Parts: sequence; structure tokens; C-alpha cells
Amino acid sequence: MAYSNLEGKNVVIIGGTAGIGLAAAKMAAGQGAKPAGLECAGMVLLSLNWGVFVYAVSNGRATEASLGYFMLPLLTILVGKIAFKEVMGTAQWIAVLLAVVAVALQLWVYGSLPWISLVVASSFALYGAIRKKIVADTMQGLFIETLCMAPFALGWLWLTGGAGLGQHGLKVDSFLVLAGVYT
Repeated sequence: MAYSNLEGKNVVIIGGTAGIGLAAAKMAAGQGAKPAGLECAGMVLLSLNWGVFVYAVSNGRATEASLGYFMLPLLTILVGKIAFKEVMGTAQWIAVLLAVVAVALQLWVYGSLPWISLVVASSFALYGAIRKKIVADTMQGLFIETLCMAPFALGWLWLTGGAGLGQHGLKVDSFLVLAGVYT
């Protein structure tokens, strides 16, 4: 189905399915169907991060995405200081200063501050802060995030007619579908 043929009811169905998926994920993780604002915010930030990364790599802008991940530790430190009131020692401040110089040098060599770098770094730093506030262990959190994103992924496959699945044979399709399990 093309974007121009997208009807409002399809958006409602996909959104409703995502809500049901979130409630089911929280129940399966033993958390009940509590309000899920943080989980939804985390899911959106992680999806944004992955989406921008895939866009960058697919459009010959992998250097900009890499620069974002190079900047990520600095933004993570900034978020930690602001959101969690973390305190750093002298050696840590020296390390941060060296990292700032390194990032500034990379930006100077690149010639600009690309929006892709900013989105990749900031979305993942904020995701990390939200993930720290969610009361779930690593596997529960991963399960909840995966189950919450699954309806959107299935919706994307439906809207794009399979998004290329079935065009390169069962071997390639199996690899693509199982790639997440491997990683």
C-alpha cells in the first residue's frame, strides 16, 4: 500500500495494536498494565536513533552517524550531571576535557555539525537516561521494547508490501529476519 492510499483507520489500527502490545509486554514482564509513559518515550527515542542511523548508512552519510556515536559519551555525561546529579572527580573532568577537544577536532576536520550526528547522539543519551529510570532488568526491558516496537515493524512491512522480503530468496530473508537474534 502506498503512502497516498493510507487511510486514517489504518493508523488507528497500528496505534491500537502498539498499545495492546505495550500492555501485554508489561504484563508478561510482571509489571501489570501501569501507565507506560517512560517505556513509550524510550521506544520512540530508540526507534529514532535506529531510524536515523539506517537512513545515514543507506544514504552515504555513515561518517555523520559515526560522529554522533563519537559525541555520545559527552552527551551521556551531560545528561547524567543534569538528570541524576552525578559528581565527577578531577581525573574524570580531565578525561571529559580531552574528549571535548577530540570531538571539537573531529567537527573542525569535518567542517560542520551535521544534524544526523546530533540526533544519533542526543536520542541515545536520552534513551539511556530513560532506561535507567525504568524499573526492569535488562532482559525485561529488552522484551518490553521489542514487543512495543513489533506492531510498528509489522505495520511498516504491511504498508511497504513486505519491504523487500521475498525478493532475494529464502536464505537472505531468513538472515535478515534472524539478524536481531544473532546480534
